[in-house]
Amino acid sequence: MSNTGSASIICGPSGEKVRAHYVPHGGHLSNGQHALFTYPLLVEVCVHRGGGHESVEIIRHQVDQEEGKYVSKTLYLTDPRPHPEDIPEYVGKFREAYKAALEKESCYHCREPHYYIEKEVKTNE
Repeated sequence: MSNTGSASIICGPSGEKVRAHYVPHGGHLSNGQHALFTYPLLVEVCVHRGGGHESVEIIRHQVDQEEGKYVSKTLYLTDPRPHPEDIPEYVGKFREAYKAALEKESCYHCREPHYYIEKEVKTNE
């Protein structure tokens, strides 16, 4: 386990943060899944480092309502990965999610999500 390798950030179709339905707070979390998101359309921003390569991949995930199947489509893939300000304009709406993925990738023994809307906690006040 280290502070380099890969990281994935989940966001909405316009790059916006989405609400996590579940965030685990116990058990072994290092380098694992840190939040559960369930929406019919999500985008995953992945950064990878290893073997002398540094890449970024932006993938659209959605449920095809007519076919009832899960479909993924790569919107952007590059190696070497660019500075966040240099990604092409057509994927520029994912810039903040990309920055969060770079931050998460270097988070030592990461144990938490880095780009999401926290679930509201209701209190009896």
